[in-house]
Amino acid sequence: EKELYDKTLKVLGTLEDKTPLETDASVYEKILKTIRVENLAFPHVKKYWTEYNGDFEVMFNYRMTADEISSMNMAVEKAAKNIIAQLSPDMDDYEKLKFFHDYLILNCETDKNYAFADTVYGALVEKKALCEGYSKAFSYLCNLAGIENVLVTGETYVAHMWNMVKLDGNWYHVDVTWDKSDDQLHEVF
Repeated sequence: EKELYDKTLKVLGTLEDKTPLETDASVYEKILKTIRVENLAFPHVKKYWTEYNGDFEVMFNYRMTADEISSMNMAVEKAAKNIIAQLSPDMDDYEKLKFFHDYLILNCETDKNYAFADTVYGALVEKKALCEGYSKAFSYLCNLAGIENVLVTGETYVAHMWNMVKLDGNWYHVDVTWDKSDDQLHEVF
């Protein structure tokens, strides 16, 4: 599975439109879901899906060109650097986490109609996101600050994504989406 995971990352990173299916479909579906959760740098993948034609290939649908991806990635890096620059040197990890959490709540609106609401770009640059965008942006900022974290997926009455962070040797759940108090959030679901 690791070998197939790595191969699929390469395919997505080079914008190839298909790859041979080299394993059972259920295993590949698991790999695609893992890639979607683990890789913050793939806002360009519109949809992962498998299409079983005579050659058993997995098809990918991209929503932008390589130039657009590069431009978006540079915008994300710039926005993230501006946020990180607001941290003071005396902040501990808890204060950094709280800053990232509060920054996203105060500066990002929930928008179910925005095409990139599921991406770091949507949350940090356009300041529009849904749970996936909030969670990935929070994770991206934690990574830059050197704070161990993971993305978590699950179900409420809809599919949902949030974060877990390691602080002082303990793991804690952080859910930026559900911590928003604006009425617009409740319209999404």
